[in-house]
Amino acid sequence: MPPNEHAPAAEAATPALARLPDCDFYTVAELARALRVEQEKVLIWIHRGELGALNVAQSATGRPRWRIPREAWGAFAAKRSNGVPKPPPAPLRRRRRQDDVIQFFR
Repeated sequence: MPPNEHAPAAEAATPALARLPDCDFYTVAELARALRVEQEKVLIWIHRGELGALNVAQSATGRPRWRIPREAWGAFAAKRSNGVPKPPPAPLRRRRRQDDVIQFFR
């Protein structure tokens, strides 16, 4: 997606999991696209151990090919989530005017 092209507001409001295909494992590219982050960011989470992933490369010493299980993504999202959104702040209460006080400034 080009940097100056924005998604519609309805799509932006949907959770990232809803934008992922319905499968048991996700690639780094699929997860990065759904979260709208760079692939390097997802790889950093994997290397730090924050996001569980499986290396499905033919050789363990070669270039890794990561697959993220749906359960690992769900646990990562729950851990990173801020929970229930905050309620809107209470309206400010206005002070009552006192009739016997002269106000020079408003």
